[in-house]
Amino acid sequence: MDIKLQQVLEQGVAAHRAGNLQDAQRCYTVVIKAYPKHPDANHNLGVLAVGIGKVEEALTFFRTALESNPKIEQFWLSYIDALIRDNQLEYVREIILNAKINGVCKLKLHRLENQIILAQREGTLPSVELQKFFNDYKSARYMEAAKSAKIIMQKFPDNQVIWGLLGTVFKQTGQVLSSVLAYRKSIVLKPEDADIYFNLGNTLRGLGRLKEAEKSYKNVIVLKVNDAEAHYNLGNVFKKLGHLSLSEISYKKALVLKSEYTEAYYNLGNTLRELGHLHEAEANYIKAIIFKHDYTEAYNNLGYILTARGEQRGWEEHYKKAIILKPDNGEGHNNLGNAWYEIGQLEDAEISCRRAIASKRDFTGAYSNLGNILKERGNLEEALSNYQQANKLNNQYGQAIVGLGNVLMKKGKHKEGLGHLRVGEGSILFDIDNGPIIK
Repeated sequence: MDIKLQQVLEQGVAAHRAGNLQDAQRCYTVVIKAYPKHPDANHNLGVLAVGIGKVEEALTFFRTALESNPKIEQFWLSYIDALIRDNQLEYVREIILNAKINGVCKLKLHRLENQIILAQREGTLPSVELQKFFNDYKSARYMEAAKSAKIIMQKFPDNQVIWGLLGTVFKQTGQVLSSVLAYRKSIVLKPEDADIYFNLGNTLRGLGRLKEAEKSYKNVIVLKVNDAEAHYNLGNVFKKLGHLSLSEISYKKALVLKSEYTEAYYNLGNTLRELGHLHEAEANYIKAIIFKHDYTEAYNNLGYILTARGEQRGWEEHYKKAIILKPDNGEGHNNLGNAWYEIGQLEDAEISCRRAIASKRDFTGAYSNLGNILKERGNLEEALSNYQQANKLNNQYGQAIVGLGNVLMKKGKHKEGLGHLRVGEGSILFDIDNGPIIK
């Protein structure tokens, strides 16, 4: 399969995981039109069909996937699960025997055999209620879907598919803790469902429960070792936890699996920059730009890398490119001002910092930087005003406090100036939320 169709398939998987079922269906269908027996696309269309209650249609997709590649365990599990849902309970036992011969995990098959017993005892879900839930979900009527799902779960509390969808429904309606519980319930019912672990990991990461998110992404990787998105998201979790070396490893694994993973190149660049590996960071930002020509943040960080390395030029091109792509890019203007300042071009530095402030009125770092520039140019009154504004926005911003103290000392206000200098010495001298500061 060519690269473009592979990208379409990956887009479909991403949309599927995000709950954008129509986009996912469209992408899978494009792949199947070109490759009618493509195993992954057929399997995933089968999963979508099950999700909207079209089990008979799903069975056709699952059979095609199995015929194309009978070595994939999940294809067997999905096909067997669909047969149980379609109440083909006698035939499914024969398929389970074939699955065992093909090396499918006996424990997972045993759980499905238990589902057969449950189905024989309870019958099938009420089609009207089930269809209403799936229709509401597909149409993004999440509040209605939640109500429908609750009615169904009262009668059939062991339906794993509905619990998984309910996790997404709760997340979309702001009930994030309930979303976590629903995903966990779905996992209890079907521990081999990698997608549910992935969704749970995303939800936990959003809640800041990073160690739990880490565990969920690792479970995805155990079940689907070649899942690039899981490796990437695990890298994001490691980065937030401050485990930069582990973050680097995860991003690199994601890139081995998905060579055009733009965000992974960018975040790997950020991680390498924090580790001090500036040349390698630069290479990854360049790769990110190759695959995404309008990647403003990558251009901005390339400029920052060159500035940090003490380059006299080169950074100018990258900063200006970032600004062209996003004219109201306050960080880009501020960083360009910082670079001009470092090589002594104070007039250009002042222009850039003023543009940064015009783009972002609450930009503490830009006010502080402008204060430094004006102080250097002998404009103490306006320098004082900018330091005060920076201090007003963030009274812990050490660079502005020190600058304020210096200006007050120059103006003869020694006692007040010394007070600010003492406070500044114990304050934060770099505010990562406001970008690089002029030293």
